[in-house]
Amino acid sequence: MLKKNDRLPVGAQSRPRASFRSDHFTLKVFPGVFSRSRFGIALGKVTAESAVKRNALKRVFFNFAERVREDLPRHDFLIVAGKGSGELSKEQQQEELKKLFAQIEKSN
Repeated sequence: MLKKNDRLPVGAQSRPRASFRSDHFTLKVFPGVFSRSRFGIALGKVTAESAVKRNALKRVFFNFAERVREDLPRHDFLIVAGKGSGELSKEQQQEELKKLFAQIEKSN
């Protein structure tokens, strides 16, 4: 799991530098002000009715972020989970996140 000081504080961001979309997620990239990348996820009841499923989605994202953060530029990343993303399997969620973060490398 990602360390707490590598997580993005809620509401601390201004306008994103870039945005990338997939079927169930939106990735917003903000200019980094720290010497490390920070990650956050925004999701609500529209994502999944059950809090258990929403928490599972958070764990999937933060575990994924911990694995890929060394390969990414030093920015702040916010994932906005869309409707139905909590109903995907863990493997489908990870695959969609991989494709989303691969778009960052293509844009640089």
